[in-house]
Amino acid sequence: MQKRQITILFSIILLIALLVTTMTACDDFFDDDYYGDSHTGTVVFDDDFFTDEDAYNNDGDDDAEYAKDDFADADTSCIGPDCDDPDCEDCYWDIVYSIDRDFDWYINQLGTGADEYINCGPASAVMAALWYFHGDFDKSVEETRNSAPAILNQHWFYRDIVAFFQEHGVSFTLAHSVDLDYMVSWLEEGRIIIANIRAGDISRGDYESGYDRFYSFEGGHFVILIGYYVVDDVGYFAVYDPFTMHDYYDDGFPMGKNRWYRADEVVWSVDSWGDGQVIIVNNPGQPPTKIGV
Repeated sequence: MQKRQITILFSIILLIALLVTTMTACDDFFDDDYYGDSHTGTVVFDDDFFTDEDAYNNDGDDDAEYAKDDFADADTSCIGPDCDDPDCEDCYWDIVYSIDRDFDWYINQLGTGADEYINCGPASAVMAALWYFHGDFDKSVEETRNSAPAILNQHWFYRDIVAFFQEHGVSFTLAHSVDLDYMVSWLEEGRIIIANIRAGDISRGDYESGYDRFYSFEGGHFVILIGYYVVDDVGYFAVYDPFTMHDYYDDGFPMGKNRWYRADEVVWSVDSWGDGQVIIVNNPGQPPTKIGV
């Protein structure tokens, strides 16, 4: 009996030691000053992290998952695109995959030549090339459009973007039968996604909100997905939509840049309008994705 009691006591001591070690490890993992690589858990950051654009904009070489754990103290009205507001001190996202760059690669299709109103395809292609080559790409949208004279004054299709990428050495994958899980996985891998959607499938939102479609056009349209966010259990894709045209916020920021579109609407539109296809653009040197293709 005494031997059994000693064994039980020894087991309890080992269990306590294990718990202390685990708690210490967790304290190190959830350091308030930490940011950088991908994580599978919730990581707590200091508030400065959420107001520093360089901090939450991933450079594209690594995927990123950021989350603020202490929702009790957060201003829940200050979410999503509003996080860029300097007055938004306690902003948070549930989940973030962001594959932006540390330079401006957004293009407004306004001013891109005689076909500016239908240049979403070439504009998206050139944006993707700028992202892929880290800004070292000097062919304009108008030059890109004019380099394919057989389709002047017509909308571009996936085949035209594929031909452009093949000509200029952009690594890509044309994926079929995509769904939300696949698309989020590709963003998590650090890739961007070119999607052909029907603009009318995206909800019309408040002009200044940063969410949803901000223009009346409802036809076929190319956009680039650069991130995925979950806010209050609603998924959003962060989108580079080239159809800013004359629409700018009061501070001069283009409305199509980093606009948030509801993920379920984007996926539905890709499936119903875009035949379930998207183009996945890889990072230089990154092998083609093995997920969902």
